[in-house]
Amino acid sequence: MKNKIALLLFTLSFSVFSQSKGFVGLQTGVYTFTTTYQNAMGQRLMDYDFAFNAGYGLIGGYSIDDVHTIRGMFGITPGGSRRVGGGLLYDNRIEYTSFNAEYIHTPDWFTGNTKIYFGGGFGVYSARQLNTTYFIQGKQVDFFNYMEYNSPNPHRDFFVDQVEKNSGVIPDGDFFKRYDVRFSSLIGIKTQINERFALNLEMVSMLSLMDVNAKEWRLERRNGDYKRSRNLIGGIQLGFTAQI
Repeated sequence: MKNKIALLLFTLSFSVFSQSKGFVGLQTGVYTFTTTYQNAMGQRLMDYDFAFNAGYGLIGGYSIDDVHTIRGMFGITPGGSRRVGGGLLYDNRIEYTSFNAEYIHTPDWFTGNTKIYFGGGFGVYSARQLNTTYFIQGKQVDFFNYMEYNSPNPHRDFFVDQVEKNSGVIPDGDFFKRYDVRFSSLIGIKTQINERFALNLEMVSMLSLMDVNAKEWRLERRNGDYKRSRNLIGGIQLGFTAQI
């Protein structure tokens, strides 16, 4: 009897596994990004401007059935903010190495070769490259001169101290955390090219779950208020996958 039960369980598990499909692939995307609240560091608030950058990565996943899929992505995604106003321009770009884990749901009322699906999940991001540039009236300047514009700045003494500690130049990476955690949501269209290969086109949005500013740089605005900055990213992704 025990042998029959074991054989039955093995048969059922093999059947489920054989009906499921793993896949791997490549993905690239174009993204626009900003922060939900700007860390003005005592400067006047400015208008948000569009900033764009590309991303790319590897995809791997497992289709539990025709409706449910789990997926992981490892690659590069952007972050940062671009702001303008009052003769000032601030352009911050952060390149993150990322890993996303997502759940994909394909409603069973979509049939045929092309299917619409929805998804969401969480990702961990590690900053690998940070670059910030400052402009006053179209001329590039350093951080301290930028913060001196439209004086008085309530944090001037702090800036002087930081500049002296860093031999006149504050590394871009000092302003931000080296990691980020985001929630993502997406809607996509999957087109099956043949029995093995497929194309995926997705609209995705991502939002940080924590403050991206380094703790010592969470400075109050001129009105005495401070709000957490979060990466906010939207984009279009194109993926090519193969069943394995």
